[in-house]
Amino acid sequence: MPLWRQLESVAKNRWCGAYWQAHGLVVYPTISWGLAPTYEFCFDGVEQHAVVAIGMIGCKRSRSAFMRGYNAMLERLNPSAVICFGTPFAEMRGNVIPVDYLSSRKVVR
Repeated sequence: MPLWRQLESVAKNRWCGAYWQAHGLVVYPTISWGLAPTYEFCFDGVEQHAVVAIGMIGCKRSRSAFMRGYNAMLERLNPSAVICFGTPFAEMRGNVIPVDYLSSRKVVR
């Protein structure tokens, strides 16, 4: 995805979160990143020490690239907890809360 499109996606993500928060919903921002140039903007709009969410789908192909971004997120945001959809890597530091991706998609009626 071109860098401008990634920047646009982050902006839309943050706008939706702000909108939902303004309407009384609790929002846990989803953090995603690409290569190192995306670190310039992918953490913007997220408060320090917030609870954040990340997904593990697709990161298994390049564990080292994922961990570089993950560690950059920890440095920049210092989240109080990281909700991790999928199985976290053993080397992931911080208060990581694993959530089974498939079971999280079940609709409760």
